[in-house]
Amino acid sequence: MSKNTPRFLCLAAILMAYIVFPAVGQDAGVKSLQLKIGDPRFKDKVLDVAPEALYAMETGTIIPFAKMIQEMKGGQLVYIGETHNSLPMHDIQFKILQALYEQDRNISIGLEMFPVTFQDVLNKWSLGILSEEEFIREGQWYVNWNFNFGFYKKIFDLAKANKIPMVGLNAPRELQTTWDFVMGYNAVKALKKEQKKMIVLAGSGHLIYNLGINLRAYEKSRLPGKTVISVFVPKGQKNVRISRSLGDYILGIPEEEKPAYPSVGLSFKKFKGLENLVIDSKPIDGAAKAADFEKGDVVLVVDGRPWADVNELRTYLAKFKWEEETKFRILRNGQEKDVILKFQEQPAVPAEPKKEEAARWPK
Repeated sequence: MSKNTPRFLCLAAILMAYIVFPAVGQDAGVKSLQLKIGDPRFKDKVLDVAPEALYAMETGTIIPFAKMIQEMKGGQLVYIGETHNSLPMHDIQFKILQALYEQDRNISIGLEMFPVTFQDVLNKWSLGILSEEEFIREGQWYVNWNFNFGFYKKIFDLAKANKIPMVGLNAPRELQTTWDFVMGYNAVKALKKEQKKMIVLAGSGHLIYNLGINLRAYEKSRLPGKTVISVFVPKGQKNVRISRSLGDYILGIPEEEKPAYPSVGLSFKKFKGLENLVIDSKPIDGAAKAADFEKGDVVLVVDGRPWADVNELRTYLAKFKWEEETKFRILRNGQEKDVILKFQEQPAVPAEPKKEEAARWPK
């Protein structure tokens, strides 16, 4: 890694803390969109983004979707940001992927949610070898990622139906490293190996202001890319003001009342010599936040069934819809106890603002 790696790790943490989620305080979200960083031509300029409107950073004006796709034709790298639990943002990713594939079938898809160690499973998916159930099991989806597969299903089905290569970009979870550096490096590596246009799907915090994965890939390859960032327009507002340097293309999306799929909010651990799963930490978000779970609770059964595999239990819990419920029987301090987990949305706690940090821009 370069000598600047710690500085960019700090910057990434700031951007991820500020990025707009429906569950995050509005003030913190607005600040993240108005930082005076990124492309020096536009960092001091602002843009008022309306719902369902697509803007180009170069002109600061609304452009047709087809024009954006045409402008991406010559480049080898495209980055599409997401808020992980926003189905509308994943629908936008799908629409862009589909349009890019129709324009040029020589594409591949880079994924934040998979480490490079699961490439064989991704290959089998793209080749049509695995069913969805087999893929979720072999790919350890709910160990590698915390969000319902349903958010991504259309994207994965598109890749499978058309045999589009999918590439894991992340580092193995056990390593401590700079995510943006690793994912940028792996995106360029895959681009050179596959000889296909690389479309990277990643959290917007890794892409905004073109200072994350996209910058790292540029430093590695000197290949320019195009970044698409979607931003939520709060309910009741006509627009949201952003820095024009936020991305090459900005799309306004009406804020959702709640995500399409509920978040569980539970993490589990396995201990050597113990068949049962254990609650890894007291839940602080998701549906479990309101339930009586504590760190160290031993999960005896869920809905009468024992579970010994983290991915299998999380796959089961991912099938529940809003307002449904499931029953855990746990062991705490030697006493058995029933805990009802009801999938209801929990009120958010506003994020604490942090100081900005300057960042350099490729010349």
